[in-house]
Amino acid sequence: SQTWTNLNVPYRMLTGAVVQSKCDWVIEPGVIMEFEPGSGILVNTNNSLKAVGTLTNPILFRGVNTGNNAWKNIKFTGLNSLNEIGYSVISGSGENTTVTKGCVYLTANAQLHIDNVSFNDNANCGVYGLLNGGQTANPNYTSSNLTFTNTGCTELFE
Repeated sequence: SQTWTNLNVPYRMLTGAVVQSKCDWVIEPGVIMEFEPGSGILVNTNNSLKAVGTLTNPILFRGVNTGNNAWKNIKFTGLNSLNEIGYSVISGSGENTTVTKGCVYLTANAQLHIDNVSFNDNANCGVYGLLNGGQTANPNYTSSNLTFTNTGCTELFE
Protein backbone atom coordinates (compact mmCIF):
# COMPACT_ATOMS: atom_id res chain seq x y z
CA SER A 1 0.00 0.00 0.00
CA GLN A 2 0.97 3.65 -0.34
CA THR A 3 0.07 6.33 2.18
CA TRP A 4 -0.17 10.03 1.32
CA THR A 5 0.69 11.81 4.57
CA ASN A 6 -0.21 15.39 5.46
CA LEU A 7 3.04 17.32 4.99
CA ASN A 8 1.31 20.74 5.06
CA VAL A 9 2.15 21.23 1.38
CA PRO A 10 0.09 20.06 -1.63
CA TYR A 11 0.85 16.92 -3.59
CA ARG A 12 0.82 18.08 -7.21
CA MET A 13 -0.21 15.92 -10.15
CA LEU A 14 1.57 17.16 -13.26
CA THR A 15 -0.08 18.26 -16.50
CA GLY A 16 -1.57 15.32 -18.38
CA ALA A 17 -0.59 12.78 -15.70
CA VAL A 18 -3.31 10.35 -14.77
CA VAL A 19 -1.86 8.70 -11.70
CA GLN A 20 -2.85 5.05 -11.57
CA SER A 21 -3.31 3.31 -8.29
CA LYS A 22 -1.26 0.13 -8.59
CA CYS A 23 -1.79 -0.77 -4.95
CA ASP A 24 -4.06 0.19 -2.08
CA TRP A 25 -3.77 3.96 -1.53
CA VAL A 26 -4.56 5.74 1.71
CA ILE A 27 -4.84 9.54 1.73
CA GLU A 28 -4.71 10.85 5.28
CA PRO A 29 -6.75 13.71 6.78
CA GLY A 30 -5.61 17.21 5.81
CA VAL A 31 -3.82 16.16 2.61
CA ILE A 32 -4.18 18.56 -0.34
CA MET A 33 -4.14 16.94 -3.79
CA GLU A 34 -3.60 19.56 -6.52
CA PHE A 35 -4.11 18.73 -10.17
CA GLU A 36 -2.59 20.48 -13.17
CA PRO A 37 -4.61 20.50 -16.44
CA GLY A 38 -5.27 17.06 -17.89
CA SER A 39 -4.41 15.21 -14.70
CA GLY A 40 -6.45 12.98 -12.43
CA ILE A 41 -6.48 9.71 -10.51
CA LEU A 42 -7.39 6.29 -11.91
CA VAL A 43 -8.15 3.55 -9.38
CA ASN A 44 -7.68 0.29 -11.25
CA THR A 45 -9.65 -2.91 -10.90
CA ASN A 46 -7.62 -4.71 -8.23
CA ASN A 47 -6.53 -1.65 -6.28
CA SER A 48 -8.20 0.79 -3.93
CA LEU A 49 -8.36 4.39 -2.79
CA LYS A 50 -9.30 5.28 0.76
CA ALA A 51 -9.40 9.07 1.16
CA VAL A 52 -11.11 9.83 4.46
CA GLY A 53 -10.49 13.11 6.24
CA THR A 54 -12.21 14.39 9.35
CA LEU A 55 -14.78 17.09 9.98
CA THR A 56 -12.06 19.51 11.09
CA ASN A 57 -9.30 18.22 8.79
CA PRO A 58 -10.83 17.34 5.39
CA ILE A 59 -8.91 16.12 2.35
CA LEU A 60 -8.87 18.67 -0.51
CA PHE A 61 -8.92 17.66 -4.18
CA ARG A 62 -8.50 20.82 -6.28
CA GLY A 63 -7.03 22.23 -9.44
CA VAL A 64 -3.79 24.17 -9.52
CA ASN A 65 -5.63 26.68 -11.70
CA THR A 66 -8.83 28.35 -10.59
CA GLY A 67 -12.06 27.68 -12.42
CA ASN A 68 -14.45 24.81 -12.79
CA ASN A 69 -12.54 22.86 -15.44
CA ALA A 70 -8.97 22.80 -14.09
CA TRP A 71 -8.44 19.03 -13.94
CA LYS A 72 -10.03 15.70 -14.95
CA ASN A 73 -11.46 13.55 -12.16
CA ILE A 74 -11.09 10.54 -9.87
CA LYS A 75 -12.09 7.41 -11.78
CA PHE A 76 -12.92 4.00 -10.30
CA THR A 77 -12.95 0.92 -12.54
CA GLY A 78 -13.43 -2.09 -10.29
CA LEU A 79 -14.83 -3.88 -7.31
CA ASN A 80 -12.92 -3.20 -4.13
CA SER A 81 -14.70 -2.79 -0.80
CA LEU A 82 -11.88 -0.50 0.41
CA ASN A 83 -12.81 2.27 -2.07
CA GLU A 84 -14.01 5.18 0.02
CA ILE A 85 -14.02 8.98 -0.06
CA GLY A 86 -15.16 10.81 3.06
CA TYR A 87 -14.87 14.20 4.73
CA SER A 88 -13.37 15.72 1.60
CA VAL A 89 -13.83 18.73 -0.67
CA ILE A 90 -13.64 18.31 -4.46
CA SER A 91 -13.35 21.49 -6.53
CA GLY A 92 -12.29 22.61 -10.00
CA SER A 93 -13.01 19.31 -11.74
CA GLY A 94 -14.66 19.05 -15.11
CA GLU A 95 -12.08 19.25 -17.84
CA ASN A 96 -13.58 17.84 -21.05
CA THR A 97 -17.04 17.23 -19.63
CA THR A 98 -18.15 15.11 -22.59
CA VAL A 99 -15.58 12.46 -21.62
CA THR A 100 -15.00 12.73 -17.88
CA LYS A 101 -18.64 13.62 -16.99
CA GLY A 102 -18.08 13.41 -13.22
CA CYS A 103 -15.68 14.64 -10.55
CA VAL A 104 -15.95 11.08 -9.32
CA TYR A 105 -16.49 8.68 -12.25
CA LEU A 106 -17.48 5.04 -11.90
CA THR A 107 -17.39 2.48 -14.67
CA ALA A 108 -20.28 -0.01 -14.67
CA ASN A 109 -20.64 -1.64 -11.25
CA ALA A 110 -17.47 -0.03 -9.82
CA GLN A 111 -17.53 -0.06 -6.03
CA LEU A 112 -17.39 3.08 -3.90
CA HIS A 113 -18.73 4.42 -0.62
CA ILE A 114 -18.72 8.22 -0.45
CA ASP A 115 -19.94 10.38 2.42
CA ASN A 116 -19.57 13.85 3.86
CA VAL A 117 -18.10 15.26 0.64
CA SER A 118 -18.60 18.81 -0.68
CA PHE A 119 -18.48 19.33 -4.44
CA ASN A 120 -17.74 23.00 -5.13
CA ASP A 121 -17.25 24.86 -8.42
CA ASN A 122 -17.09 21.89 -10.79
CA ALA A 123 -18.07 21.85 -14.48
CA ASN A 124 -19.33 18.27 -14.47
CA CYS A 125 -21.52 16.14 -12.21
CA GLY A 126 -20.38 15.44 -8.68
CA VAL A 127 -20.69 11.68 -9.19
CA TYR A 128 -21.23 10.06 -12.58
CA GLY A 129 -21.56 6.36 -13.22
CA LEU A 130 -22.17 4.03 -16.09
CA LEU A 131 -24.84 1.34 -15.81
CA ASN A 132 -25.08 -2.05 -17.48
CA GLY A 133 -28.09 -2.71 -19.67
CA GLY A 134 -31.27 -3.07 -17.65
CA GLN A 135 -29.82 -1.55 -14.47
CA THR A 136 -31.43 1.44 -12.79
CA ALA A 137 -28.70 1.82 -10.14
CA ASN A 138 -25.16 0.70 -9.36
CA PRO A 139 -25.51 -2.00 -6.68
CA ASN A 140 -21.95 -1.32 -5.45
CA TYR A 141 -22.30 2.43 -4.85
CA THR A 142 -23.45 4.06 -1.62
CA SER A 143 -23.50 7.72 -0.65
CA SER A 144 -24.63 9.99 2.16
CA ASN A 145 -24.38 13.63 3.18
CA LEU A 146 -23.07 15.00 -0.13
CA THR A 147 -23.38 18.72 -0.92
CA PHE A 148 -23.17 20.34 -4.34
CA THR A 149 -22.44 24.02 -4.95
CA ASN A 150 -21.96 25.40 -8.47
CA THR A 151 -21.51 21.87 -9.82
CA GLY A 152 -22.92 20.59 -13.15
CA CYS A 153 -25.26 18.09 -11.51
CA THR A 154 -25.39 15.96 -8.37
CA GLU A 155 -25.35 12.17 -8.88
CA LEU A 156 -26.09 10.82 -12.35
CA PHE A 157 -26.05 7.19 -13.45
CA GLU A 158 -26.88 6.18 -17.01
